[in-house]
Amino acid sequence: MMHFFCSVMSGQYSYQGVVLYNSIKKYDEYFKIFYLCIDNLAYEIFSALKLENVILIKAEEIESYFTELKEAKTNRAINEYAWTLKSSEMLYIFDKYEEVDRLIWLDGDIQMLANPQTIYDEWGSKSIILTEQYYTGWHEPLIKTYGRFQAGFIGFCRTNEGLECLRWWQRKCIEWCYVRFEEGRWADQKYLDIVPEEFPNTCIVKSLGINMTPFVLYRFNFEDEKYIEAKSDGLYINNVKVVLFHYYGYKYIDDSTFDLCSYWMKYSSNTIESLYIPYIKACKAAIVEIESIKKDYRQSWDYKGRRIANYFDFSRYNHNACYDFATIVRKDTLKEAIAQYYSILRYEDSFYWWVCCADAESYHILKHLKLRNTTVIHIEHVLEGVLREDTKKESFTNKFESLKVYFLYYLLKNNYSVKKLLFLKPDFYLLESVSGVFNYSQDYDVILFNNKRHNSSNQSIEYDRGLIGLLNNKKVVEVIEGCTDSKNLNININLNEKLSKYLQPHTVESLEYACTLNDLKYAKYMIKKDGLYNNNRLIRAFRFKNDRNLNGNIALSSLKIQKHMNKGLYDKIYDPYLKDLNHAMIEIKRFQV
Repeated sequence: MMHFFCSVMSGQYSYQGVVLYNSIKKYDEYFKIFYLCIDNLAYEIFSALKLENVILIKAEEIESYFTELKEAKTNRAINEYAWTLKSSEMLYIFDKYEEVDRLIWLDGDIQMLANPQTIYDEWGSKSIILTEQYYTGWHEPLIKTYGRFQAGFIGFCRTNEGLECLRWWQRKCIEWCYVRFEEGRWADQKYLDIVPEEFPNTCIVKSLGINMTPFVLYRFNFEDEKYIEAKSDGLYINNVKVVLFHYYGYKYIDDSTFDLCSYWMKYSSNTIESLYIPYIKACKAAIVEIESIKKDYRQSWDYKGRRIANYFDFSRYNHNACYDFATIVRKDTLKEAIAQYYSILRYEDSFYWWVCCADAESYHILKHLKLRNTTVIHIEHVLEGVLREDTKKESFTNKFESLKVYFLYYLLKNNYSVKKLLFLKPDFYLLESVSGVFNYSQDYDVILFNNKRHNSSNQSIEYDRGLIGLLNNKKVVEVIEGCTDSKNLNININLNEKLSKYLQPHTVESLEYACTLNDLKYAKYMIKKDGLYNNNRLIRAFRFKNDRNLNGNIALSSLKIQKHMNKGLYDKIYDPYLKDLNHAMIEIKRFQV
């Protein structure tokens, strides 16, 4: 039996249309899919690809057939208009193609993961088929806003009731279809709430594996502690076979950066590994295929100023690093951060470096430097609009701790390849390998560094806020997430305090990893062949915190420091640092705007 599907395609998201088509072709021998091309780019791409079993329809054909669409097109956004077109496209296909007896709408970001015959078996002889949102229990109030049913998958039969329902839905969508809630209306979806009552011959799908969504999977993973299981005939969860998965909110930012879902979501590593990594690879392959016939395909993509809600880094996933380092920079600390990178590169064999840039200039320069084993993230991707604006109002110092919390949560939440992370402020510089500190993480989730100095009378432990070690696990991420609730970046968040309160971290003597020039005045330091020692402890990292010896002129700084410092100490600490700073400044000048 021939199966008929349809969807709307735009040029930018045509790669998802290729993935959808390939997935159906893999599991369904007899099918046709109609693609309504909402712009010329989509029509151009799919015409050139010449995909077997794809029937293309231009938007103008639908608009000429249903002339009332032309007015609707003028008063709604492109995504709202795409949703408006769903019911009209389906009616058009029923009118123009007599052989179509049943027609299933699939959003373009759906992928077939098993034989679709399961859908038709459940549909049976009913005229309409719907899938629920799974808004049950304490999630039930969401129905009031977004509706009971998921409009990314819906099917109609060529029966009186099926066509009557479809015409009714079309009238409603042409009249009103916007991404905002009004009583009884939200996009094209909320209308569907009354379909089972008004059109009794409706099948409400029982299997959650048909049109499974990120939200449904979130509930399985985090509320029921059920996870994807790969069997010989496909993917299952709680003995439910995943037939269709709906990757709504998925965004392909660039070849290494992906937003798994632009809505709030939680993902288990099992979900990412089983469902998202294959989808990312399929999307990358589709883009390569499109670019073989249209080289400038991605040039118009623009995600500037857009928050990436569920960030995933494919480069890190593909990189077999043992340890991860992270820092936050702005343009006036950029040279220090790059010097830090050089020191990591010198002393660590297997590492990855994450940098969050608090301004456009530092982001531009670091992206163009293309440092290996490095991912550069703009602050606009980490923070939502209101919080992002807050970064421009007050001093960077006042909000550094809050930015650190958001950045760490953003980085750890989905990037499960990051197992052990050491966060350092940009003024830290390695004199030896520091990765040995992670040996403590076999028994501890968090490593905090005792900031008590010299003969201080303060007996309470103060932890260094510029240095923190984290194990990437559920407990750590939940504590960090709890610190992101504030809507004001200027609130003083002490992450170390929260972590020490809830997770009982391992405490390390700070001087070994955060030694400053001032510390050396209060201790017997010794320079040996294998390094610098402070009270017989090897100094692994030096912190140039508010070091007045340093200024923009590296040569003058070097002369000034050498006059007042032991030569052995200068050679061990300042000479390599000043050389790396100088190298960093040369590199920065190459790409300054």
